[in-house]
Amino acid sequence: NERMRWGSLLEPLVAQEFAERTGWKIRRRNAILRHPENEWMIGDVDRLVATPDGTGILECKTTSEWLRDDWENGHVPDPWAIQVHHYLSITGLPFGYIAVLIGGNALRVKRIDRDERIMGDLAEIEGEFWRRVQAGDPPSADASGDAADVVNRLYPEADPEKAIALPDEATAW
Repeated sequence: NERMRWGSLLEPLVAQEFAERTGWKIRRRNAILRHPENEWMIGDVDRLVATPDGTGILECKTTSEWLRDDWENGHVPDPWAIQVHHYLSITGLPFGYIAVLIGGNALRVKRIDRDERIMGDLAEIEGEFWRRVQAGDPPSADASGDAADVVNRLYPEADPEKAIALPDEATAW
């Protein structure tokens, strides 16, 4: 979608500004990386960063001005913190940074240190997800927009204005 397109277009600029502000070297890692034991854990980091503490990952993000508060007081929104931990698990690296451009005019940089408990939880959750993919066992539908999109793609002929009366035994189904 358009939001994702702009994020991709701005990624190199966010990375360059991160490097200029920190003075650290960054480089692209043009490869799909795979966890050494859990082959279903893969990822493509935005950049690697060389700091005085060693090598880490750098994820470059853009977000709306409306979400500025989500980044205040050292906070990193959960989806992005989880993404960094996923990549730390895959790479074995000890830390990562997120550089986020907020509203097109404010850069925030946050460090995330490796947390073995989070990475263990992720491996378990991702492993269960992959098991279900292989078994052809989709998750139950919920009220999320993503679930609605899937239902709409699966049943494009559905008429949302049409109601069907179900028999009483449908409750047991």
